[in-house]
Amino acid sequence: MSNFHNIKREATHYSEQIKQLKDSLQEVTIAGKITSIVPPLCQGESDVSNNYLLKLDDEVGEITVYVSQLMKSHYDFIEIGNNVVFHGFVHVLQRRVSGKIKRDHSVYAFEAKEFDKALH
Repeated sequence: MSNFHNIKREATHYSEQIKQLKDSLQEVTIAGKITSIVPPLCQGESDVSNNYLLKLDDEVGEITVYVSQLMKSHYDFIEIGNNVVFHGFVHVLQRRVSGKIKRDHSVYAFEAKEFDKALH
């Protein structure tokens, strides 16, 4: 079975579906391959700069996933190249650029599973 079909079984939404949502805080499950990880900008802060920024590729598109330092240290499988299932809340940042409204979508993860273990 292809990775796309496995993702379909695990995820409630694909990245491109999430990008169509207008409201924050919808609970979603996403799955895919981690393609990049940016470490936190600040250590010990309690805001968004304290999180790892991951790019997750679900074979439909990519989306940014915020993962706390505690979560990253707890789950050793959160590494580039691994397939992971994340459960979290959608965050929509809305801003005006050149008179047009632009929305950036991301997911704040609060749970993670190894993709292969999630399939069994």
